[in-house]
Amino acid sequence: MKKIILMGMLLLLGSVPSFAQQEDVERYYREQRESLRGLDGLTLFISVPREFDRLYKEEMAVRARLEKGGVKLNTEGPAILLVSIYARYDARLKVYAVFLSLEVRQPATINRTGKSEQAMTWSRRMQMICDARCKPLDATLTTMLDSFISDFQMVNPRRRT
Repeated sequence: MKKIILMGMLLLLGSVPSFAQQEDVERYYREQRESLRGLDGLTLFISVPREFDRLYKEEMAVRARLEKGGVKLNTEGPAILLVSIYARYDARLKVYAVFLSLEVRQPATINRTGKSEQAMTWSRRMQMICDARCKPLDATLTTMLDSFISDFQMVNPRRRT
């Protein structure tokens, strides 16, 4: 029991921004939103554990939701939208500790070295503890996708469909 409480506390602490003031948090999200300006298209990758493979079956629904929001998906562009789920099962308590991440990665050049890397430019993360069915996972993913679409539309208003 102590393990699961500790895991829950660590998950909650990990979700709190390290900024002390609301202005810093707002600036952080504004800068992330701006990183989406002018994106021509994104390559979608979904990485989930076997227990949640139903989300692979819903990949077409994810794609449709993004495209309806004006987000062009392709397989050739350098920008990546990565949906990742990490889960750890506690057999004794019969619950999952789940970490859900939605990230946009874009090519960036490191000034000091001149080396090009994929940099995370936008992200949303969520942690939860759920039973074996983990029903809130689908709704949480939808909420995170809607947050991404909203930010994308805010800086690319003409791309709405």
